[in-house]
Amino acid sequence: MHSFEEIKVTLLNWVPRLIIFILVVYIGFLLVSWLMKVLERHLRSKKLNLTALGFFMSILNFFLKLLVVVVGLGILDVPMASISAVVGAATLSIGLALQGSLSNLAGGLVLVTTEPFKLGDFISTEGYEGTVEEIAILTTKLRTLDGKRVIIPNSLVSSSSIVNYSVYDLRRKDIDLVISYEADIELVKRTLLEATKKIEAIQNPEVFLRGYGEQGFEFTLRIWLPRASLLKDSNALNELIKPALDQAKINLAYPHLDIEIVGGFNEEIH
Repeated sequence: MHSFEEIKVTLLNWVPRLIIFILVVYIGFLLVSWLMKVLERHLRSKKLNLTALGFFMSILNFFLKLLVVVVGLGILDVPMASISAVVGAATLSIGLALQGSLSNLAGGLVLVTTEPFKLGDFISTEGYEGTVEEIAILTTKLRTLDGKRVIIPNSLVSSSSIVNYSVYDLRRKDIDLVISYEADIELVKRTLLEATKKIEAIQNPEVFLRGYGEQGFEFTLRIWLPRASLLKDSNALNELIKPALDQAKINLAYPHLDIEIVGGFNEEIH
């Protein structure tokens, strides 16, 4: 058994080193965070690819903090050979245990190199729609229209179909209408096209008669709008259509049932 004096000497040797290790790691992490902020601010001013920048900054942040820990272990007088062996064994073990995370890392590399979208783009993938806020080491973060954050593993995003709504300046909007069979087809077309002229941003408006439904003529009003004003201007057009049709005495079709009574009401009802 170790004598009390031996334990005391061991504690006196290791406690100061342990305290220094903790201080080095703490201060080192603070310096890394400060350095990352300064570096990111500087690189953003260079107008670099922000999507790739965020991804590689996450990787750099990880390895710098890992370096701080290694330096701290050196202060504890842990031999570098031992540190290398431990890091190697840990890397192998973690790699085997976190194969999914490695696939997410690979997926992130695919996303920043092929660039199917960039920060700020509005996309749809894996059943979610939202604005791309960040492509991190392992995940992609979206902000949905109703203010929620969606975090999707990079491996899923990189291997799934992606719809990017922000690539082109113009977006198409189709408005479907069912008009009463009593209406004149050409008058309907003219009325709808006249309504589109009241919104300057609308481009290339077209009206199609898609078919004949159970309730009436099935029309589609097709317009093109700048991406930035799509929701606002398409909503404004929806509000203009009904008054325009009313003014032209054109009725929207609605579900109804015609009942024909054969023979009238000749019999007395008791």
